[in-house]
Amino acid sequence: MSWIRASRPRPIAAAVLAAACLGSGAAAGQTRPGDAAMAETLFNEGKRRMAAGDFAGACPKLAESYRLDAGSGTLTALAVCHEGLGRTASAWTEFIEVVSEAKQAGRPDREKFAQQHIGALEPKLSKLTVVVDPAIGALPDFELRRDGTVIGSAAWGTAAPVDPGEHVVEAKAAGKKRWSSKVTVGASADLQTVTVPPLEDEEGGAAAATGAPDHESAPSATPEDTAASASGRDQGDASRTGRTQRVIGLVIGGAGLVAAGVGTYFGVVAISKSNDANGKCPDAASCPDPGAVSTNHEAKSAAQAADIAFAGAGVALVAGALVYLLAPAAPSQSAAAVAVTPVLSPREGGVFVRARW
Repeated sequence: MSWIRASRPRPIAAAVLAAACLGSGAAAGQTRPGDAAMAETLFNEGKRRMAAGDFAGACPKLAESYRLDAGSGTLTALAVCHEGLGRTASAWTEFIEVVSEAKQAGRPDREKFAQQHIGALEPKLSKLTVVVDPAIGALPDFELRRDGTVIGSAAWGTAAPVDPGEHVVEAKAAGKKRWSSKVTVGASADLQTVTVPPLEDEEGGAAAATGAPDHESAPSATPEDTAASASGRDQGDASRTGRTQRVIGLVIGGAGLVAAGVGTYFGVVAISKSNDANGKCPDAASCPDPGAVSTNHEAKSAAQAADIAFAGAGVALVAGALVYLLAPAAPSQSAAAVAVTPVLSPREGGVFVRARW
């Protein structure tokens, strides 16, 4: 390619050159003619800036080009750009996507190129672990975010690859003050951990009446007052019993969500291993490749584990909802409600449960 001048290219420069070659003739998605033209313009400008070593200016243009026209060649160039910019986790994730798309498109050259970069990046990945105590995670409406993205309970305590630099971890719950913390992750193979502390109560969130009554100045109680006081104690006991039962219901439901996360993990593993086995040996009945047969068995085992986890998740979610909804409520309280909302995105899925009592 004439737009890179180097007799002995450095590793990143060589990757830029290779990405440019692999990016030619990239498969285009469903786009309007105007979008495709702008995507091509941005792609060429991004390549030009990468060749000049301006990765900070090139990456946004390649990212916008990929948004307008999602071609695997553009994704390959974007991954190389992020690698050159030092965003190792982003580049690693994008190269993994390139491998998947290259397999589907029948591009072994692009697949090999991406696999080489994945192998080189993995030892350099820096990771961030966010630890949440189960008691904190069980608070009503508890939500954990990293850099604005919700982190599901299945990912708590797991070391996740992140780009080097500053990251913000936030936590919130009903009736609690919002908590946040900033952590700086090193450039290469750094391991950082953030632990969410007990959340403080919001001001005015505690019961207003905390003092004991003044018996000396209080008038003598009438029979009507005594009956009302006894009724109030009964209502208070029912309210506390109902609150305890609702907390138990939320804990059971939370266990169901964790089981759903486990099932999702094994489901993804099963699909991945099945695809690998089919790629090596499409005819499983007469497959001569022992490795493909073993991978196929592993895929079946992972699928069975996913089925068991999803079944357990369903039972726990239903049981938790019943325990929660059947809890007694004080007469002055409005009816309890539980809302279950599915949360889906191109990279993850889950269930968001909101409870009110």
